[in-house]
Amino acid sequence: MEIAWNLLAGYVDEDVAEAQAQGESVEIKVAHYLFLMTFNLIGNLVLSRDLLNPRSKDGHEFYDAMNNVMKWAGTPNVAEFLNFLKWLDPQGIMRNMVQDMGQTMRIVEKFVKERTGEWKPGRKKSNDFLDALLERVAHRVVLLGLASLLHCFDWELGSNYAPETIDMNERMGLTVQKLKPLKAKPKQIGRMINVK
Repeated sequence: MEIAWNLLAGYVDEDVAEAQAQGESVEIKVAHYLFLMTFNLIGNLVLSRDLLNPRSKDGHEFYDAMNNVMKWAGTPNVAEFLNFLKWLDPQGIMRNMVQDMGQTMRIVEKFVKERTGEWKPGRKKSNDFLDALLERVAHRVVLLGLASLLHCFDWELGSNYAPETIDMNERMGLTVQKLKPLKAKPKQIGRMINVK
């Protein structure tokens, strides 16, 4: 905790000195710095690094978007009481929530992309929480799902596919996905997994 407070104090000192050097006001948004400190504490626990610098564009955008998400989440929504208004979203709460939440997810997605980009062959992994989530947990879930599908069905490639023409390129998101999704025809073979 002491390290976090020292980092926070350092960021504030740097910003105050920079503002004074430029002849600007030395007023700061205290909540902004506390949010960044908290977010960076979580980042250090999960990712072994600071996520946001108070002067970074991402830091301000993430802070603003998260504040807006909190604001929209706490705003009384007339459409929740009058169901026939839900599709209209007369106050714009859902539209704004989706926009701001999308912004926060894009910033978090950048962190995940950076981490997966660091996974070059021969490079040592940090073995922090994100590595565990990205590698071990996701790996197990995908293997279990794939094994279940292979066990329950016989598969044929879709009409426009041959094994040698399958595009193996990927695109990044919260999960890695094939750039062009594979289409295959399942034929049930009678073996079903009994889930209780």
